[in-house]
Amino acid sequence: RRRRAPHPCVCVHDAPSPRQVAILCNHSKSVSKTFDAQMERIDGRIGEVEEEVKAAKKELKGTSGSERDRLKKKAEGLEAKLHKLQTEKAIKQKLAGVALSTSKTNYLDPRITVAWCKRFGNFPLTKIFNKSLLTKFKWAVDEADEDWRF
Repeated sequence: RRRRAPHPCVCVHDAPSPRQVAILCNHSKSVSKTFDAQMERIDGRIGEVEEEVKAAKKELKGTSGSERDRLKKKAEGLEAKLHKLQTEKAIKQKLAGVALSTSKTNYLDPRITVAWCKRFGNFPLTKIFNKSLLTKFKWAVDEADEDWRF
């Protein structure tokens, strides 16, 4: 059986293990004041895209030839967009009260992360550390090179 490639929307934060570790270690955070408004906005966008999908499918029924192919691609693109929005909403709900970055900030030696990023094709540190953590861990960036060992 062939393995499916992961959906492009799937990210590290969607993986169950960092979330489970954060829950076990009680790395919680308060839910932001704007969380409900964000959820309503996402629900609104999902509703809009669902309507667009229905309209595209209805439009698709009465066509043929190259016009049908074009509309079919449009409908598939809208369905992918809808799936992405639904996945984004589910992830946001799951991680509302969980602080995933606590262990990265407090428990891991930043030199290990810096060395890994440098070793594997100069992976950008900005993908791992935010701006304030880059400032905080400047010493690790200066100290660790790609051959650094713990």
